[in-house]
Amino acid sequence: MVELQKRGRLAEYAYEYTKGLLFAGTLQPGQKVRVEEMVTRLNTSRQPVMDAFKRLAAEGFLEIIPQVGCRVVVPKMAEITDFFLIFSAVEGLAADLAAARRTPHEIDGLRAINERIGRYLDVGHEQATVARAYRQHNREFHGALHVMSHSATVERLAQGLWDRGDFYVGCLPNGESAFAQRIVEGHAEHADIIHAIERGDGDAARELMEAHIRAFGKSTCGHCIGADAAAGIGVTSRG
Repeated sequence: MVELQKRGRLAEYAYEYTKGLLFAGTLQPGQKVRVEEMVTRLNTSRQPVMDAFKRLAAEGFLEIIPQVGCRVVVPKMAEITDFFLIFSAVEGLAADLAAARRTPHEIDGLRAINERIGRYLDVGHEQATVARAYRQHNREFHGALHVMSHSATVERLAQGLWDRGDFYVGCLPNGESAFAQRIVEGHAEHADIIHAIERGDGDAARELMEAHIRAFGKSTCGHCIGADAAAGIGVTSRG
């Protein structure tokens, strides 16, 4: 029993570590992910790493090819653009529910997070610093909004979609830099969403949130949309 618990903890660690590499774009679409290399990195046995890879494969991030090995999934541009449509609908629903179920304390929390984003609006910060900070606080902002929906189903569904979105951000050449490019607009859009939620206008909150997510999707995918996207050709690696 103790050995199984230890293996479970090691598998969870390997899962989170590998997922972090995927979301950061360190592991690129089509790139081989070697079990032996990960075993060495994590100083663990082979089985927890294989358990982690199987879980990531089940979630659609890795592909396990029998007698060949593992590689990062290569998403098609059509898949990514469809994702942002679905993503915007779920986030819009969360905003709608939050407008009906919010508390003053929760509203204050959203404002505080958006204020932290606002600190990076001033000229002088490096683009990479702005991108990382906005990406971190943006997920924090939306996570707080999911809690405001007071719906365990929405929270659970949104968590999976955010993981998927982080994976796509890591895949795309314009992925993380889109956060720096849209921070001014994103900060203002957050403020409008907060205002709609505070006044209990669910329809407006939903509409604003859907537009916010779609605008980010367009910014993220903008440099990749074209003939390749129309043909459904997979995203190519940056290196």
